[in-house]
Amino acid sequence: MDIRKLNPAIRKILADRGIDTDRKAEEYLSPIPQSTYDPFLMKNMDEVCNRIEKAVKDRERICIYGDYDVDGVTSTVLLLEFLGYVTDNVTYYIPSRFEEGYGLNMNACDKMHDDGVSLVITVDNGCAAKAEVSYIKELGMDVIVTDHHKIDPDRKPDCLIIDAKQEGETYPYRDLCGCGTAFKIAQALRDRFGIPKKALNHCLDLAGIATVADVVPLTDENRTLVKYGIDRIKKQERPGINALLGAASVNPLRVNSYEIAFGIGPRINSAGRLRTADTGVALLSASDPETASVYAGKLEELNRERRAIQDSIYKDAVDYIDGNCRDDLFIIYENDDAHEGVMGIAAGKLKEKYNKPVIIMASANEPGFLKGTGRSIEGVDIFNLLNAHIELFERFGGHAAACGFTISRENGQNLREILNRDMKRLVDEDPDLLKKKIKSDAMITAGDVTFELAREVDLMEPFGSGNERPVFFIEGLSVIRVFTMGNERQYRKYICSGSESGSIDAVVFDTDIEGYDIVTAGDTLDVMAEVTINSWNGRDSVQLVIREISARY
Repeated sequence: MDIRKLNPAIRKILADRGIDTDRKAEEYLSPIPQSTYDPFLMKNMDEVCNRIEKAVKDRERICIYGDYDVDGVTSTVLLLEFLGYVTDNVTYYIPSRFEEGYGLNMNACDKMHDDGVSLVITVDNGCAAKAEVSYIKELGMDVIVTDHHKIDPDRKPDCLIIDAKQEGETYPYRDLCGCGTAFKIAQALRDRFGIPKKALNHCLDLAGIATVADVVPLTDENRTLVKYGIDRIKKQERPGINALLGAASVNPLRVNSYEIAFGIGPRINSAGRLRTADTGVALLSASDPETASVYAGKLEELNRERRAIQDSIYKDAVDYIDGNCRDDLFIIYENDDAHEGVMGIAAGKLKEKYNKPVIIMASANEPGFLKGTGRSIEGVDIFNLLNAHIELFERFGGHAAACGFTISRENGQNLREILNRDMKRLVDEDPDLLKKKIKSDAMITAGDVTFELAREVDLMEPFGSGNERPVFFIEGLSVIRVFTMGNERQYRKYICSGSESGSIDAVVFDTDIEGYDIVTAGDTLDVMAEVTINSWNGRDSVQLVIREISARY
């Protein structure tokens, strides 16, 4: 593709993202990208294939051990489906979030042993399960760990590991999600067993969904997986995905990364958040529309229940925070009855509202203990903050943006003071740390807001982590009329002039944008906004989604 023919603003954005040659642009914008790598470049892949090949040949019972989120569920289904081409002696196990928690556990190891399993293959977990893997081996079973998280040398299990982040790995791309990692194993096994390529292609929808939903960077090989994954979804070959899209009122031909992130992902996640992830596995494994429809209905019901619980926790938290600790630099909200399965989502919404790191704590199963979930803002590594006080926690894990832990009630009472002291030190070092940072990718005028620009923006799909939808700084929007929208009339639509093609619709869905509700006809705005195409009742129109009102005259 000749990038010189693109809008100058789009060319600038691509160059800023490293897409600065025709060759790179062709790969980046192509509907059939080629960025992918030989699975046997991954450390231990040959040995892993040998062990699986032996298990198939010897009729060993294989168990895929997954996780209860989208990444874990899709990984489980992918390997179940793919190994099903060469053996009928494969099963799966996903632990209960509430009874067993994340990852391998001793009780599950006993159950797999009693079921006659001789080879356990983890997906999206296991890289820190040193004790559990040792126990599995004591029971006489073998283990292959496939994961995508960073490996702590002190917790590394003694077994074959496939993980692009492990020490000594030379694989060219390190940011695969758990299902992306499982897909690489499927690629390698296809070569070993001579499985038809169409079987591998059939798994691409699962890999694409997981890659978006797990919020890994949508760059390089991940971008390839998502583009091909979306293409498979549009072919409507998997009854479970078709049924789920129907339940969510999503047109499969219009599926994009947004629909995956906010339509497909939350519905699959709802099963593991509120009940058992088995419903998600059953949906994605369904072979006929009738069965798929039943499971999609169950997930839709669970998702509605999840939203109601989440909204209740969020509202109660806002009421408490506004009345008690709004000025805290690190917000901690304790609610003994908060539902463990949705605390993380609520914490994420609170983090967005207050632009501060947030922890929600609730009663743990063990008397005298609390279970906590945290989410953080850009520039504040919540893992490092809490890890500096590791002695306070019974269990702790996470990364820069999120964490989870178990803590005694006594230590939990001290956590607010400790973390606020740490945050004060960080804010003293960087006074702008807690200011919302919405960065524009390019500056344009109202006259530049056209269908052509919006279509070129859409060429940059799929959007997500590492490839966010561009935000434009737009000057001189003259407001003609203002409408309220939403069930509670909380949103706004401004009809603006300034475009050569006529008026422009500009909408505000983020009610935390300062001053959005006092804009009136006659105002002239400078805004940070996304340029999108809005489809409604069979009509397409250019629409600005405002992220910030930066000036008003």
